[in-house]
Amino acid sequence: MLAAQYSSFGGPISVEHTELPQLHPEGGVIVKVEATGVCKSDWHGWMGHDGDIANWFLQNEGKKFVPGHEVSGT
Repeated sequence: MLAAQYSSFGGPISVEHTELPQLHPEGGVIVKVEATGVCKSDWHGWMGHDGDIANWFLQNEGKKFVPGHEVSGT
């Protein structure tokens, strides 16, 4: 799939192919995202102000982060 992503706070954001998400057990779903909004909270994450995203980077060294949490799809 294509996704906007970044690998460092305040760094470049690029649209690249990335792995498909894995289904979480028990009641999980995968949504085919057609569009997503990128808002000020995403900007705060990109700048390193969001502790959850900072922790994600600590736990996923070398991986890129995909912003956007206001999704629309099927």
